[in-house]
Amino acid sequence: MKNIEEVIVFLKKEQNLNGFNAYDLKASYLARLLDEENMDAIVEAMKRNLLEGDRILDEEDFTVRYYCDNLSEHRRRIYQ
Repeated sequence: MKNIEEVIVFLKKEQNLNGFNAYDLKASYLARLLDEENMDAIVEAMKRNLLEGDRILDEEDFTVRYYCDNLSEHRRRIYQ
């Protein structure tokens, strides 16, 4: 599970370094990227990485918009 969360943080940092302030991430993309079949684990990891201001765009396909302009650890987490 930790590996999934590390990849999400890496993707958010990569987008920030490339000048983007938001990143829309689909659970299906992340599953393919990690060759992970457990979609529940993917979705839970994505939820745990939601910070204040981030939002779920699509519940069915589980797409999240992560804001990458402020990746401070001091931002409140939405899910614990």
